[in-house]
Amino acid sequence: MIQRNITLGNIEEAYKHPVAEMVQLACQYESKVELTCGHFTINAKSIMGALAVAPAKGMALTITTDGADEEEACDALEQYLICKAPQTI
Repeated sequence: MIQRNITLGNIEEAYKHPVAEMVQLACQYESKVELTCGHFTINAKSIMGALAVAPAKGMALTITTDGADEEEACDALEQYLICKAPQTI
């Protein structure tokens, strides 16, 4: 299991459909992928859960991945959420 604390970049300006694209990215990995904001934890592969978090610039999140490709999944989600390298989904 891997956990990383991050601060979101300007996700609203970096991507056309940030929540949907984030869910699509998370779904590319076999590992369990969760996002925690405060005391609220969601499955990052669930569009309803991701919409409930409503990611916004400056928000502090913890990415948790667990599974066969956990390192790759965590790296990809971290890059996406801090808007380091926009990915094409």
